Amino acid sequence: MSLPPQISTEKADTALYLVLNSDTHYYLQAITFFSPVSYLKFMYVCAIKQYNHNHIIKMNKSYLTKNILIVSAIIAMVLLVSTGCKDKATESGQSQSVASKGIAYVELDSVIAHFDMAIDKTAELTEKQTNSEAELTAKSQAFDRDVRDYQTKVTKGLVTRATAAEIEQTLQQQQQNLLALRDEMAYNLNEESVVAQRQVLEYINMYLAEYNKDHNFQFILAKQFPGPILYSDTALDITPGVTEGLNAKYAAEKAK
Repeated sequence: MSLPPQISTEKADTALYLVLNSDTHYYLQAITFFSPVSYLKFMYVCAIKQYNHNHIIKMNKSYLTKNILIVSAIIAMVLLVSTGCKDKATESGQSQSVASKGIAYVELDSVIAHFDMAIDKTAELTEKQTNSEAELTAKSQAFDRDVRDYQTKVTKGLVTRATAAEIEQTLQQQQQNLLALRDEMAYNLNEESVVAQRQVLEYINMYLAEYNKDHNFQFILAKQFPGPILYSDTALDITPGVTEGLNAKYAAEKAK
């Protein structure tokens, strides 16, 4: 029987650590040693880190290409909110200064980190990841038991060669099914994280359009690091007010 060797969870987690904290060549070396559960952890962590805008994780080529296109479109969408409002001042001195310039900005990372909708989405993804991990772990353990039982029977001569061949074929099919399930779970978690990110950013974008009806900015920029904005006057920062307004709107809608 030619089944890939199983390794301990400790070794698999070590491989996962190397992938998440090292250069690309570690990915190529370590990915072959992932247990199904550790592989799922890797894909989920990549998705969550992308969702929180904290790190850019190098994933396999198909996922990376898809995510770059989607995220680039999302950031471009929220980066610039053009309102075509009239150039007039508001009553507040600071607001008047900002409005007269026609430009304001929000710290996008801060808004997302304190936006209750984003926090809820993260909690939902965490629960789904935990459930998927538990299911994959149970099926992996069942497969391991079947492999050990097969090996014991063959070693003791308790089955004929024909029966052993049938069992081996069944085990190989179970292994393929398990790997397919692992990949499907990782793909689904990644896709759901991208959709959640788009939903959050779309909500922010729509709220800014409403917000600007009372503030008359010509442009509201999204500042984040790294990003195209290298310097900004803090007098133009409307992050606290936007965050407070977003949470108030979301809470009201959630309560309905």
